[in-house]
Amino acid sequence: MSRQSQPNIHIKVSPTTKFKTTTIVFKFMAPLEYDTITARSLLSKLLVRATKKWPTDKSFNNHLADLYGAYVNSTISKFKD
Repeated sequence: MSRQSQPNIHIKVSPTTKFKTTTIVFKFMAPLEYDTITARSLLSKLLVRATKKWPTDKSFNNHLADLYGAYVNSTISKFKD
């Protein structure tokens, strides 16, 4: 099932009963530009580590452990050439 909630925001839901785990994926696309590539890479890492409520890695990881083994991950990849 796919739908568009806002301009440039597309939601795709793939329901399945094969797995017990729920996975949520956010994908952001932007042109690959020399001036912004480093900042985007750093921002990707900050989005999964720096929060106002859990300011340290330890406090954030403790909170994730309380959520039955939840985890957060961030990756950067190039799409096409």
